[in-house]
Amino acid sequence: MNEFMADIVIVYNQVKQQLLNLPLDHQSLAHVDLTKIGLSSSADLSHVIKSDTFAVVFDGSSWTSQTYMQWEDLRINEALQAIKGKYSESTEKILAHFVAGMDVKYQGKKSWVALLEELGKEIEAR
Repeated sequence: MNEFMADIVIVYNQVKQQLLNLPLDHQSLAHVDLTKIGLSSSADLSHVIKSDTFAVVFDGSSWTSQTYMQWEDLRINEALQAIKGKYSESTEKILAHFVAGMDVKYQGKKSWVALLEELGKEIEAR
């Protein structure tokens, strides 16, 4: 993560898939206007924040703190669900493999070059 990310927290309504980026400070998180993300009130989210919080997620019933990797996993799975059935089976397999490669890349175990080479080879093999 860069310095900018360390000063910002994502506040996410998972049900409506709407988000806010807020400064990571007690004052900003003590009175969050949730109407901007499709909820009907404001809330004090400062108690949900932990030292490794990247995002605060509302799943329809409760708020949870998520690390960067948890946030990426959530959004990746949402994206895969959103495209399911929209493409041929072979295209969906390529996309799923690319996403899995991105997960490895986020862990620092794969380079962009390796990721794109894999994707290119899969596309060319079609």
